[in-house]
Parts: sequence; C-alpha cells; structure tokens
Amino acid sequence: MSTSSLKIGIIDSGVDISNEHLARFIRKSVDITTRSQMVDDEIGHGTACATLITRGFDPSDIELYVYKAFASDFGTEVGAFKESLLQAINDEVDVLNCSVGTIDPEARYELGETIELAQEKGIIIVCAWNDDDYTTWDQILRNCDESIPIRSGLNHDPEGIDTLVVGYLDKASEVQRKDLLSQAMQYALQKGINVFSFLPPKDYEGWCERFRSAGLHLESPQISFQSATTILQGVEERKAFDTPILGVFGTSSKQGKFTLQLMLRYELMERGYRVGQIGTEHQSCAFGIDFTFPSGYGASSSLQMPLDYHIPLLRRVISQLDNQDFDTIIVGGQSGLMNPDPYYYGCLPSELFLSGCLPDRVLLVKNQNDPPQLVDRIEKFIYAKTGQPVYRIISFEEIQTRGSFFVESFVNELVS
Repeated sequence: MSTSSLKIGIIDSGVDISNEHLARFIRKSVDITTRSQMVDDEIGHGTACATLITRGFDPSDIELYVYKAFASDFGTEVGAFKESLLQAINDEVDVLNCSVGTIDPEARYELGETIELAQEKGIIIVCAWNDDDYTTWDQILRNCDESIPIRSGLNHDPEGIDTLVVGYLDKASEVQRKDLLSQAMQYALQKGINVFSFLPPKDYEGWCERFRSAGLHLESPQISFQSATTILQGVEERKAFDTPILGVFGTSSKQGKFTLQLMLRYELMERGYRVGQIGTEHQSCAFGIDFTFPSGYGASSSLQMPLDYHIPLLRRVISQLDNQDFDTIIVGGQSGLMNPDPYYYGCLPSELFLSGCLPDRVLLVKNQNDPPQLVDRIEKFIYAKTGQPVYRIISFEEIQTRGSFFVESFVNELVS
C-alpha cells in the first residue's frame, strides 16, 4: 500500500472475513475480546461501516485497521473499548470510526485520558452524538476539537437536510404514550423538510395536503383500496411471463432476506443485467426497487385491501415489469412461509405473495436451529405452489459470514 494512504480505524463488531472487496483494504485486524486476529463479523454492523467507508476508493487510498470490540450481544466492556482506542493510537490511524459507547458516567474518568491522548495525536474521531442529559463518552468526544459527531433525533438544527426518514415508531409511541409519528410530521413541516415514513400517519391524506400546501412532499409506502382497484382494472393480467423470476423466501423473520435481495440485485447489475424488483419491506423504494408491496411489519396500515386482491394485483404488477425488457425479476417474501404451529395463520400474506409471484427459482433462507420437519414442509409447499423444487437453501448464519462469496457463486450458477 502507498505510504500516503489514509489510515482509518474501525471500532465495531469486526468485518466479514470472506468479503474479498474489504480484504484488500485491511492492514491490521484484532479481536479485542479474544486476543486473536480473527475479526469475523457476527452481526454485520462493522461490515456495513467498512463497506461504506471504502466505497469509491482503491486500496492505495485507504488502509483499514479493524478492532473488534463486541460480538453478537452488541455489548462491550469499557476496558475493551479503551484498549481499542490505545491500539488505534499506537497504530497511528488518521481517522477512527467508533460505533460503541456507554451510558455509565464513571466511564468518563477511565476513557477521558485516552481520548485526550488520541486528540493530541491528531486523530479525527467519528462518533455518535447523544442528546440525553446524562454524561456519556460520546459527550466527552464531542467536546474534543478532533471529533466529528453524528447526531440522531429531532433536537437539532436541520440545516442542509431536505428529507427526514422516519422508521417504525409505533412501539416507541406506545411506551412513551405519545404520537411520535405525528410529532415528526409537525417538526418536518415547521423546518421545511420532506418526509419518507415507513408507516403512514393517522389522517395520511390530510398530512399529505398540508405538506403539498407547504411545497413539500410526504411519502409513505402503502397500497390503498382505490389504487389497488385502479391497477386491477387498468392492467391486463398475464398467465405466463417471459422474464425469469427469482424469489427469496425464508423460514422465519429477521434472516437478512432483504439484504440478500439487494446483494443479488447489485451483483447482477454490475455484470450488466437489467433487474426488475418487487420488495415487501417498507423501505424498498428508497433502494430503487420498482414496486413496493409492504406486506411485512405494519401491513395492516399499509395494505388497505382484502386478501383476495393480493394475488391478482401481484400478477398485474409482474405483467407490467415483464413488458420492460428486464433480464430478470427479483421478488422477496416477508417473515416465514410457514410456522411450526400448523394452526398459526399469520404466514398467510407470505403464502399469498409466493402464489402471486410464482418464481421460477426459489432461494430459501433458513436458520441453523430450524426443525428439519419445518424446512421439509416449506420445501414441499414451495414445490406444490410453483411446480419447481427449491433451487438453493442458505442459512442465515452463512449470509452473515459468507454473504458476498455466496452471492457471487450463486449468480455464476444462474447465468452459466
């Protein structure tokens, strides 16, 4: 590597050691918790940070120094964090990205001197900014000249921000007994900011009109009864499609299925293929996915149509994509296709999504501890619905540890 390259340290959950792209940038890696050089990322956060940091750069531009300070439990000790800081200082990094912190006021005494030493060495520290009243290490950091605080929340000046992205606030609203989503809408109106909200606020049309009157935009992925009826009446349904459809489905929720769909999309597009896509996550359109069918969390407020609309609507949407000269269409289901309890009916939307899309190839994501009988039932169900056996099964754990390698080899098989 060039001696003029920027040395960036990352205190996080490690990195995906099978990621060939990141491997080219890593100059040093150490697991502070085990005293080894194996920094495999168990949760994906460190890998995501490293990917963002290196995007658009060559190994001659950046050297990565990876300090794994926590694993799958998202927790670390103050001592491990302090040692990570000391190693970064000793390695003479130029920039240090910190994704860990503490709400223990006593930590300021143990960490303060080390942070001051990093500042004296001219290290720029990128850290979280906490707006709470208690003293945390990140509040110590933001008082340093050589730190860049990254803030969250609404209690700051939004200068330079044109869009507020609002995630799922329903549970937090229940706990705080406040309508946090409406508060976010009002804040955005006062500050002149557009809003993309995962879930629609109460009186969505009324809020949309208020935003339009202010020259702003409010967007929330939903399919109303009226818009569904328009699609059903205005688009001819076709029974067969020329464009091959690749489906990603799973045995449960929280398996990384959406991440896997995006990885497949980007890999195919990098090879010059045109990819159409239907996503079931509320944030799908933010990633350039062609059509959002928000059937996952919060679907009761986002899909305002009867269940018997699902299949014919999806068939018409695919009919439209089939006319756009795509090389393939990727579809991704929500949660699990079946539940170990045969009397559980919460998987019905996922079953309808599979029936509406009828993919030519299905990639099934499972967990390592799934009962074999459940996986077998799901495989048979997919075969009964699509007429095709499951093309490949991958575990959630493999996505975390070997995701990039798997996607590259899988796409090689598809296009060969």
